[in-house]
Amino acid sequence: MVLHDLNLASQYCDRLLLFNNGTLCKDGTPEAVLTCEVVGDVYGTAVAVLENPLSSRPHIFLVPSKE
Repeated sequence: MVLHDLNLASQYCDRLLLFNNGTLCKDGTPEAVLTCEVVGDVYGTAVAVLENPLSSRPHIFLVPSKE
């Protein structure tokens, strides 16, 4: 399945493939793929990754930029 919602993918998939402009950047479990560093590098934005208290899966939050 192809998902563009990383939080949805984290909840329902056991393995994720994260692509950037058609190039595979990371392959693995949601915990291995959805880290602050990996997501930040691919999307060019600061994120916080916390554990979902109900599912224990990673959940991504955007970090607002200081203007």
